[in-house]
Amino acid sequence: MKKYIYTLAIAAAAAGLGIASHHATAAQKNTWPIIYTLDSSNVTSSSATLNGLITPRDGATNSVWFEYGNNFVPGNFAASWPSKSPVQLVNGSAQVKISATLNGLKPNTLYYYHIQAKNSAGQNGYGPGIDISFRTLSAPAKPAPVAACANGSVLSLQEAKAAIAAGSIKVNLALDGQHASGTVWNNTGCAMPVSQTTYKMFDRQLMTQQLFSSSNAVVAARSSAVIRTTLASCMSQTDMYYGYASPEVLDNANNYPNNLAYAFSMNNANNYYNASGNFCRQ
Repeated sequence: MKKYIYTLAIAAAAAGLGIASHHATAAQKNTWPIIYTLDSSNVTSSSATLNGLITPRDGATNSVWFEYGNNFVPGNFAASWPSKSPVQLVNGSAQVKISATLNGLKPNTLYYYHIQAKNSAGQNGYGPGIDISFRTLSAPAKPAPVAACANGSVLSLQEAKAAIAAGSIKVNLALDGQHASGTVWNNTGCAMPVSQTTYKMFDRQLMTQQLFSSSNAVVAARSSAVIRTTLASCMSQTDMYYGYASPEVLDNANNYPNNLAYAFSMNNANNYYNASGNFCRQ
């Protein structure tokens, strides 16, 4: 949530924060850059983009930057904004939007900032005297740790299942034109072999099928992989499996233990429950 802090003009002028002083002449004021602080954007747990406006008025190069900090102390400008973004140079007389991305910020922390500028004569910019705050997001949860890979640097089926349950591995299947697209995100420290198969379905009970297309990949540690298989012309089932060999092997409970995800698709409605009673014409 952003917060606006309105500083007293006399204190800000004394600190050089760009509020016009009543001691300046009209000619001097006509050459001071006009600045305005805008809301921040792209805020994450460790970064944010600061935004502002500057209008140069002396016909020469103006310097502009942001001052920021996470400990606002009323009346103490040095303590409130101890850090500065890199200086940017602006020419001309038109209003220009200025942005600066900050990195290395603390998560879930309130930061205060404002834009600052000087013209070629070293005169400070002036504006409405508004300082704005933003709070960084909380740090993302770390992926659940995975035990040492049972097979050197490759996850076992049991480790892969545990990583999926913990959210360290995510599997997604989606239709992609005449293909089934399978994406695996592996945020563990071990590689994982996967295969994707598409089966053509031949009866109303989905009990009769034949392998239509398949592909496989190794998803490297801290990486992702996309696998695409060709879809049947009508009703089909696409499965994502752990490993390559014999994906349809049942366990003692009549389950497919290495099946990671599956999806049904039907590409041709004219073949659905057709006269022959089959999903697909043979």
